[in-house]
Amino acid sequence: MDVVWKDTPMDPLDNSTKLSQFACAYASATIDKAVEVKQLVREKEEKIQQLEQQLVEERQSVEHQLKAQMAQLQQSFDKLKLQYQAKTSAKYIQIQQL
Repeated sequence: MDVVWKDTPMDPLDNSTKLSQFACAYASATIDKAVEVKQLVREKEEKIQQLEQQLVEERQSVEHQLKAQMAQLQQSFDKLKLQYQAKTSAKYIQIQQL
């Protein structure tokens, strides 16, 4: 900031010129930063979308695996159930014959 002395003539154009130079430089830097921030935000949004898509794919894969395991367990349970019913029927028949 300029110090104004009593005996120094003050030219108001000097200060306004300096101010406009600072403002112009500040505006340019601000615009550059805004472009940079916009690019970073765009990259982050793309990364988030990519991660969300991976999450959906992983969830679908896990659900598919769980359904396959559930079907396999159901088949095993049905086989055991039939075996148990066959043994129970056989024992019931033996008891009736006695």
